[in-house]
Amino acid sequence: MELTQKSFKERIKELRHFASEDQEKFETLRDALHEKGVECAILIPLIETIMEFDTLNDVKYEQSSDREYHQRFDFLLDNRFLIEAKALGTNLDDHYSQIKKYIIGNDNINYGLLTNGVDFQIWIQKSYIEEIIKNKLEHTKNVVKVLEVSLTDSFGFDSVELIVDTLSLFKKSTYTISFESIASIAGYYASGSRGKPKILHENKEIDRFLKDKIKELVSIQKGIYYEDIMNKRISPGDKLQFKNDCVEITVEVTETGTVILKKNSANVKDQIKALEDGWGKLISLITEKWSKDDTEFTDPIEIIKLALDVQRLHGKEKYHFKSL
Repeated sequence: MELTQKSFKERIKELRHFASEDQEKFETLRDALHEKGVECAILIPLIETIMEFDTLNDVKYEQSSDREYHQRFDFLLDNRFLIEAKALGTNLDDHYSQIKKYIIGNDNINYGLLTNGVDFQIWIQKSYIEEIIKNKLEHTKNVVKVLEVSLTDSFGFDSVELIVDTLSLFKKSTYTISFESIASIAGYYASGSRGKPKILHENKEIDRFLKDKIKELVSIQKGIYYEDIMNKRISPGDKLQFKNDCVEITVEVTETGTVILKKNSANVKDQIKALEDGWGKLISLITEKWSKDDTEFTDPIEIIKLALDVQRLHGKEKYHFKSL
């Protein structure tokens, strides 16, 4: 069968159906495809029919980095557009470190696409965004996830058409302009600029949707201590603590004024009294979550609310976090 944009749409429409409505079939397909299957069944057709690259002349496969030993790219388009594939249904957030290392470690690569065939993430180097907007981004990571769309999302649009429309931005003839626009929009939101961001897509609804996605991912989360950080009353890395006769909670301030509750930084000193005083939820949170992963909060009072299992906290002054 001839490979066309229409046939590719039919393929991912079927994939969307399995991922959303037929989990058993999706799991069977996932076990059959693996990472190489995603490359062959999804990515090569995508690159050829939607992105309109010549898969013989424009694409390098399993290309080794000329800068970093042991780095091998799944697809390198035009020697600067990186695409990395993961197995069908893989949680991409568990694997983003690889594409970040590739982008940081290679001067000619400023952006890339990470996908498992269902979810599609766009990553851009901060220095490239700064170059486009002619401004420094103080609180942005070195490589930024600027866009993410999935076949399984409910957009208010047909998800297949939206995926195709989004990935069409990265056609051979337009991808450099599209990345410049995305970088400009990401820089606009990350720096809190005024006015209006650039137009990314000619369809107003899709343009608004994509900008909202970019805004959601790159806008700086400012915490309650942001002004204290800016005025140097508190420094990033400073530790704050709340404790009473039955519990002890320690957090670390970030550069944007939020706080990190690091794993094992919330402790119950007297379990019986903690239960009597209403801290029972804290015990389960420590056991199920807070002893396993770091968690970020805009305000440490949020931790107290969760620990006491209340929506509103009366007498907040009793729960003051003091500098250590």
